Amino acid sequence: MENDNTGNGASHMGGSDAGKKEFMISIIGSVLGLICCPCLFSVVGIIFGNMAKKKGHPNGQLALILGIVSLVLGIGVGWFVNMNNPMVQGMLNGGR
Repeated sequence: MENDNTGNGASHMGGSDAGKKEFMISIIGSVLGLICCPCLFSVVGIIFGNMAKKKGHPNGQLALILGIVSLVLGIGVGWFVNMNNPMVQGMLNGGR
């Protein structure tokens, strides 16, 4: 591995900034996935967490796991809330 030209000795693979942008996008996407639209934002968190991990970010694995947890919790909470919705209950009972 070669050193970059910044003089700080960080290499291209696994340097101090490796995957930092992807890590931040993953964390933001995962948190937004907990708040709203988990099927979109949590998947973004998973994808970018995996990218951060592959680029060698030290917390890339954490970002990936947070995205997965965000997706599962978001879908679970959404399902629970909608199953208690009277309109959904009526549809499940054949519209009665």
